[in-house]
Amino acid sequence: MKAKALILPLVLLGLLFGGGRPESEPGLSVLERCHFLFIETLLRSPIRLGVREDIVQSLRRGRSLSDHLALLFLERLEGNSQERWSFLRLLEEFAPTSPVRFPAALVCVQKSRKEGKPGEAFAFALEALRLAEAEEEKLAAFRELFALLKEEDHHLEAVFLLHKMYRDFRDQTFLETRRALEPLLPGLSPDPLTFSARLLLAEFFLSLGFLQDAERFLNTLKEETLPPPLGDTFWLLQARLFLRKGNLKALEELLEGRKDTEDVLFFRGVLAQRKGMHREAIRFFDRLLAEYPKSQYLLTVLQNLAASYSALKDDERHIATLRRAATLFPQNGALLFNLFWVLYQKKDKDGALEVLEQLAALSEWRNQALFWKFKVTGETTPLATILAESRLDYYYVRATEIVEFSSPFVQQSPPPLSLPRDLETHWAKYRFFSSLGLFNHAEIELLFLLRKKPQDTLLLLECAGLFARRGMYRKSLQFAFRLFPERGRIPDFAGKSYYPRFFFREIEELAPQQNPPLDPYLVLALVHAESAFDPQAVSLAGAVGLTQVLPTTGAWVVEKEWVNPGKDGDITALLLEPRENLAIGMAYLAYLLRRFEGDLLLALCGYNAGPGRAERWKEELPQDRDAFLESIPFAETRNYVKRVLTNYFAYSVLYRGVSPFPGTSETP
Repeated sequence: MKAKALILPLVLLGLLFGGGRPESEPGLSVLERCHFLFIETLLRSPIRLGVREDIVQSLRRGRSLSDHLALLFLERLEGNSQERWSFLRLLEEFAPTSPVRFPAALVCVQKSRKEGKPGEAFAFALEALRLAEAEEEKLAAFRELFALLKEEDHHLEAVFLLHKMYRDFRDQTFLETRRALEPLLPGLSPDPLTFSARLLLAEFFLSLGFLQDAERFLNTLKEETLPPPLGDTFWLLQARLFLRKGNLKALEELLEGRKDTEDVLFFRGVLAQRKGMHREAIRFFDRLLAEYPKSQYLLTVLQNLAASYSALKDDERHIATLRRAATLFPQNGALLFNLFWVLYQKKDKDGALEVLEQLAALSEWRNQALFWKFKVTGETTPLATILAESRLDYYYVRATEIVEFSSPFVQQSPPPLSLPRDLETHWAKYRFFSSLGLFNHAEIELLFLLRKKPQDTLLLLECAGLFARRGMYRKSLQFAFRLFPERGRIPDFAGKSYYPRFFFREIEELAPQQNPPLDPYLVLALVHAESAFDPQAVSLAGAVGLTQVLPTTGAWVVEKEWVNPGKDGDITALLLEPRENLAIGMAYLAYLLRRFEGDLLLALCGYNAGPGRAERWKEELPQDRDAFLESIPFAETRNYVKRVLTNYFAYSVLYRGVSPFPGTSETP
């Protein structure tokens, strides 16, 4: 009787957690919502009388929310493998199309891992892999398998699985792979491996920049003991390794006495070029192109040939080689722009304009080509085209400075959601779970809908918002970016979704305290470019947190007393705290603005590449602002500066209605 007496209070408690009186939506009745709230409340309480049987009966009757009730049950179930399998089979039998089946299997993996039952966890991970449909689901299952192998000290198997993940899944990033692999390398021995497996891993390590480990595996092999295909692979990996290490003497010894195959000719040419013997490099590259016209190295060889002709001041052959490369690779925008840049510097106006016409046909490069057409001709028509097409990038921002201010954003409401009847229930479930704060359940339904309608504006907007609410800011931005049209003005809801004001309260408070005071929207622009608002971000170079500050730089800023941290401790740990990181990064940016007398472009160069390099570029590169930016020798810094300036413009226009850059009457 006591237990029964508690049921009504539990129901009321469930309704409270649901945000009040449950309202009906298409595909989801009030009764179904109340039933879910009742069972969910019981699952969180010590009293679970009849809950399992109720969920099983709900599944058998095909109730709309029964699959999520099963998932909730599995999330709270402890130490019962048989029961876990039972619920997975019930889902398979009575909810075979439910998007819950994969996450339910994943929950079983994680529970078994936590309970120290690796055998069960492996079985559930294989089940999850069987159920995975989308790429992100397959990758999630592989990550669980990798974690299991690592925990059970099956390091060799874990490395091979990581290799597969890196090769097969575009979402498995270079940085993530490096971090996962690094702790496994010290105890990894090549001894139990076949020759081909050693070569496979050596190539994997080399591609990720673990040169010592690649060399360690290669040193266990001898070319003469390998069959011809493996021997060729072994030699090629050695050549790549010596080149990456800059060990030209070892590369020269490796090449000595070799028959001039395609690979050998390429490395002979590269070796000669690295030694400054450009005429000899040209001889080897010319032979390679003559004997292997469809060489795998074709683009690299043509680029190296052009570089050698440039070093020899042979302008005619330099340009001819670039033209040849551009003809063979007409979709390579970087190559076309390089050709344009050489012609522009040689004051070949007609040739430069001809290349710009080709470049303008490539969507990603169109604004850049149009902007430089203005710089070459002095006519503002190309800038007007940039503004009319409203493709937001650095060159759009520059066009607004030179011609007139023009917002790339338009006030617009998202279009209404239009779903077929069979998907309406999933939308109702998403809305219901969001209102309860059950965001993992909401995510399941929303991503399922997006897989069915991958271009739907409202679904993309909801994804961006959901992941923002969960603090998964980088993922939020990825969905928001998909809202941008290829051309045409950008709806303001898409703009504000991609340019959000995360951490704005802290930024707005800290910005006036800097010397000089910083514009909060500039700081937002920098954080967006540096870390995509991920407070835990750590770069390959070791830069940490929202503003991606190196620990050495952070320590220097603190020593200068430009920042007084709220507590003592390890500088890296300090940089992982959002407010402390913002304070240090902003103080460093203010210092760079002081050092470069308010020149934002140079300050950003210094922030990305170091102030010393920025000082050298100030002296060595062209004085014209646009030519200066295109001449920066590091592509990463060029793109970074453009990105921050574009972000700054977007933030200011979206939230203040004005450009942060005053218009000019600049001429080329």
